[in-house]
Amino acid sequence: MPKSMRALIPDNVSVTPSSACFVALMAIALLSALFYGKVNAEYLGLAGLSLTGAFVIAVLTGRTRGFHKSTTPLIVMFVFWGWIGIATIYSPATFVSLGTFWSVAFLPCAAFATMLMLHDSRTETALKFSLFLIITAFVIYACIMFFVFDMTPRATFANKNNFAALQMPMAFFAATASITATRTAYKVIFLALTGLFVFSVGINGSRAVILCLAIGFAAIFAFLFINKWSKRWLATLATTIFLSLVLANFTGPSAIKETSEVFISPSSSDSGRFVIWEGSLELAKDTPWHGTGPGLFFLNYSKYRLDEDKSAAFYAHNDYLQFFIEAGWPAPFILLASLALLAVFSAQKIFHTDGSRIQRADLLTALMGLGAIAGHSLLSFNFFLPSLLLMMGVLFGLVIHRLEALDGQQNNAKLQRRLSLPTRIVLLVLASSPALFYFDIGRSGLYQKQAEAYRAEDQLTAAMESMDEASSASPGADYYHYSVAGLWFLKARQSEAPPNSAELEEALERLETAEDLNPLRPHPNMFRARILETFKLPQLEAGSSEHDRLAALIESEYMKSMEKNPFYLDARFYLARFLLKQNRIEEGLKTLEKGMGKPYLYSPLTVNYYRLTAEIRRISGDQAGYESLMEQLTTAVEKIRRKRRK
Repeated sequence: MPKSMRALIPDNVSVTPSSACFVALMAIALLSALFYGKVNAEYLGLAGLSLTGAFVIAVLTGRTRGFHKSTTPLIVMFVFWGWIGIATIYSPATFVSLGTFWSVAFLPCAAFATMLMLHDSRTETALKFSLFLIITAFVIYACIMFFVFDMTPRATFANKNNFAALQMPMAFFAATASITATRTAYKVIFLALTGLFVFSVGINGSRAVILCLAIGFAAIFAFLFINKWSKRWLATLATTIFLSLVLANFTGPSAIKETSEVFISPSSSDSGRFVIWEGSLELAKDTPWHGTGPGLFFLNYSKYRLDEDKSAAFYAHNDYLQFFIEAGWPAPFILLASLALLAVFSAQKIFHTDGSRIQRADLLTALMGLGAIAGHSLLSFNFFLPSLLLMMGVLFGLVIHRLEALDGQQNNAKLQRRLSLPTRIVLLVLASSPALFYFDIGRSGLYQKQAEAYRAEDQLTAAMESMDEASSASPGADYYHYSVAGLWFLKARQSEAPPNSAELEEALERLETAEDLNPLRPHPNMFRARILETFKLPQLEAGSSEHDRLAALIESEYMKSMEKNPFYLDARFYLARFLLKQNRIEEGLKTLEKGMGKPYLYSPLTVNYYRLTAEIRRISGDQAGYESLMEQLTTAVEKIRRKRRK
């Protein structure tokens, strides 16, 4: 350990069981967050509970130097999180917005906990080691998937670009350590890790990540060269990175070549994000000052989405634009202010020759990791994923810790100061709220998984009971309520006897509850229409006023579902089929044709949609249109088969 670092650590400070528990909980939080993919709520619950546990340990046993200007960016980051909470108050779907609110908490809370616990270099080493271990394991897994199973390298969450973004800080840490390490064996190990991370990013194919990686490496190399580190090892590191990129370029999707072409001709870049931004900017024009509600972008965006947008349409692929839409203009302003302050304070220390060059190199490395993810967020959605928020939080805490360590005006006595008792009590009381939230999220997620397993085995009664338990655990989640109604609908259709009227009314009440909880979701209207069409309409005499009134209501419910989301295939398909049953052939075909230009995920319903449209085209005498659609149908079926094989 450098003497400059030893001078800042009192003799009576040692690694304690609390430090070990903190590192273990942070590792569990990151690992769990990696397995959370918007459908595994139990992993989100475990990640949140682990982070809450680490936060509590940091509050009880961590040390601080008191208020220091270096902590100002963290205070501003907490203000940003607080603003997300204020925007949640205005949200029309509180439960969804609360999910975003508590996810964003991963960043400031992880940063605060990290800052408190890094009063010993061995704790810092253990924390970094756990990050290296987890990310390296996933990188090796990704390479195996790429070479053995011919699949795009990714973790078990989000998409390949976010997975690549998660690797950038580790690549920077490994690169710096390969130069600053004192033992040759360590240098070689970190060189190998650097090559592995760079190669994995290269075969990933994310041009934006490669650009951010190049900028970060350029800054780190410039610092190491100016501060007179071994030119031989710098040359070795540069060669390792270059060869890894070249190997990745020839092995993977030629991302390096494409990135170079973007520099030469910006117009050659993929226009997919420009289409998303075009629709998102239209949505931004109609956004109130407090935003549409955190986490609600995907529900509001569908009305503005262009047919050319082939994305899944969950994110704007620009976090700052999405925060503007979801939480109003103060959200990106406060977020960028926090990052800018941190960059300014860090620059003052990095370019100052006083202090250990190792400490300044560590500061720059952590800052570049944080900056690379923040920069990549201009083209992605890193600030909405708990795993990346947790990584950024740790980096944020490392930067502040290094800034304080480099400030020679701080003395050793202040280093040992713990938070005051009133502060600790307040923070512990506040920590109970996310603990309860994540406990309920995890519990409801487990019930949901159980329901899905029963559903796969066609045990619909058991599936309904489990989904009902999920709705009891998270009563504010509209998804569970309309899912119970959907399961009842499947069960009632399979039964030979007429449905129980009380159960039918209960299913309709569930849909009303779901719509009250989230008026933006199209599913309750579609389910309501299907239930009324299947079980109530046949009981009425055709041509009667009651029959016509109910038929108009059913059509209205389908239309409402489509108005909420014009890209919702289910509502469009069932509305068209409803119209065709009434011999309204022209209207039914028009409804089907209107949806043919929109992008959908391939599923069995997509196949039925194509098949029905093709048949109506044939009946209408459009033979060329029929044959064209049958070709698309063959492609859709093949894609579904490939997806099932994977």
